[in-house]
Amino acid sequence: MRGRNDQLQSEVADVKRKEAEMDRILVKNANRIKSLEERLHDAEEQAIEASRRVAKQLVRDRLAITHGDQYSYSGIRPMHSTSLFNLTALKPPVIPLTTMTDSIEHFSDEK
Repeated sequence: MRGRNDQLQSEVADVKRKEAEMDRILVKNANRIKSLEERLHDAEEQAIEASRRVAKQLVRDRLAITHGDQYSYSGIRPMHSTSLFNLTALKPPVIPLTTMTDSIEHFSDEK
């Protein structure tokens, strides 16, 4: 009888220990979830703000196309803007044709 009592008490202690460990894991995971939710909220706010900036830039670019460049550039924005309608900054440099043809080998017409 005494042996069975000791065994049951040992099992109860194990269950309590495992329960405490599970509680710690649950708290840890709940904190992680809360942190991830906060990061998600921050990312959503940043995406909304970026979307607003892009929409405003698109309106400025449309106005620049239809009404002239005074809408495209403010005093704050640099003249080398890479807006959607001003992609000249992304074009590769133009190589003069003379330098390209100088390196081409020509075959003679002699047969």
